[in-house]
Amino acid sequence: MDAYIKTISEDSVEISWDGNPPPLEVSIFQGSSPELIDRSYPVVTVSERNFANISGLRREIRHYFYIAPQNANGLIVAERRVWLDGPVNFRDLGGYKTSDGRRIKWGKVFRADNLARLSAMDQTRLENMGIELICDFRTGAEIEKAPDKFPAGNASKYLHLPVIHGESDNTILFDRIKKGDVEWINIDLMIEGYIKSLENYADIWGEVIKHLANTKSFPMVFHCTAGKDRTGICAALILLVLGVPEQSVIEDHHLSNIFIAKVLDKIYTYIQSLGIPPERVSPYFTAPKECITSLIHHLNDNYGSAFNYFTKKAKIDPKILAVLEQNLLE
Repeated sequence: MDAYIKTISEDSVEISWDGNPPPLEVSIFQGSSPELIDRSYPVVTVSERNFANISGLRREIRHYFYIAPQNANGLIVAERRVWLDGPVNFRDLGGYKTSDGRRIKWGKVFRADNLARLSAMDQTRLENMGIELICDFRTGAEIEKAPDKFPAGNASKYLHLPVIHGESDNTILFDRIKKGDVEWINIDLMIEGYIKSLENYADIWGEVIKHLANTKSFPMVFHCTAGKDRTGICAALILLVLGVPEQSVIEDHHLSNIFIAKVLDKIYTYIQSLGIPPERVSPYFTAPKECITSLIHHLNDNYGSAFNYFTKKAKIDPKILAVLEQNLLE
């Protein structure tokens, strides 16, 4: 069974699921984490239909649901996107199916954009989610310009793992764009940045894997500035090494374009005010499909698999990858 969640309003969602004919009866249970779902009392029970609406959800809490069809196995689901006032590309890697039929556990590992824009409500929500570790891929210059607002005063929850995506720091590149210097932007350059990040920062991606093999790191968030390139590479490597099909990895990468769309409109309005056609800079500000597919092809052509990349290039013990599967798959 597959299930889907759609936001209706700030405090309500619609949950739907596969089934033809629909199950005779489906009960849905809710909790603030997969482990805290109260399966003794359903928030709603429906008969002979494939959807249910749930309202009255508290905004400061992330919600997880257990869908229990009558006389069938149940399924935990959640919204992929974590709705926040500031960051727009904060999302859960849970729920993705692997090639052997397992799923990534919800609520364990998240990918995100800049955490410098967190509101007070956002900070409360992350506190309620119990975030244990934040891995920040931004450079020192990026952090100085926009430091994370979470965690507050708890350095043990923060790990700086800087990655320079491409030839220069993002702050330098954006300054070049503001001066009208955009001739360097093209899809080939972006693809090259993905490949270089894969080849030059295997130790960084390996460090993330090591932390994911430690349950004390859960829930973990890794992020950069826009949450699409450096974060996208890390997410792709995690999904691939866990056995998620390549098409699902490509689709996850594309979600950045959907979630950053409104922010992108504002950026393009500003770019246009500088006399620069937005389409001229779009490869830099979006998550082009060509980038993630080229990265996957390079990975397969040069290493054979994500598993080989981590064991050979990043020097990760295969036992750590086995623990990773135990921690994240169900």
